[in-house]
Amino acid sequence: ADAKRAMGFFSAAEGLYAKVVGAARGAAESAMRAEAALGSASGLRALGKTAAASRRLSLARAAARSAGLSGFDARLALEEALVLRAAERYAPAVSRLRPLLAGALRRRAYDEAAFLLWAIGGARRFQGRLAEAEDAFRRSLRLARRAGDPAGQGYALFGIGGAARVRGDLSGSERAYGKAGRLFA
Repeated sequence: ADAKRAMGFFSAAEGLYAKVVGAARGAAESAMRAEAALGSASGLRALGKTAAASRRLSLARAAARSAGLSGFDARLALEEALVLRAAERYAPAVSRLRPLLAGALRRRAYDEAAFLLWAIGGARRFQGRLAEAEDAFRRSLRLARRAGDPAGQGYALFGIGGAARVRGDLSGSERAYGKAGRLFA
């Protein structure tokens, strides 16, 4: 299921996750149930099924608590924020993403911080806060470069291009999209 989700086959992954969630029983398998429910939530979010993703997150949190997986909290917090973002609840999503960003920066986890800034930038863009969005995307780009993450750089450039396009800066948008295209090629 994780491999299918990583390749973008979210519906196929969900069928497998559902089997694991349904079959994993008792305390001995609660860690597996927590992992499967979290993966399921991520895939459901990608499919736009945010209510179902929220239900899976509740199951993941309960299973993680049952298994004593305290290290699971950060992963759950991130996915919960991303589900809020996907559900177009941008202000609460950003409120939850900011502390995660601060933690990533403290740990010097630059690839993680770049992703979090990209997520914040997207939320700000959809709120119409274009200057804040572009600033977040530019910071994301710098951190993705620092982390040596070309995919992260490409996503940040897509964000910059989108914000520039909405602002009416078509040449700036074209430049950013072109750079992203070269990175992804």
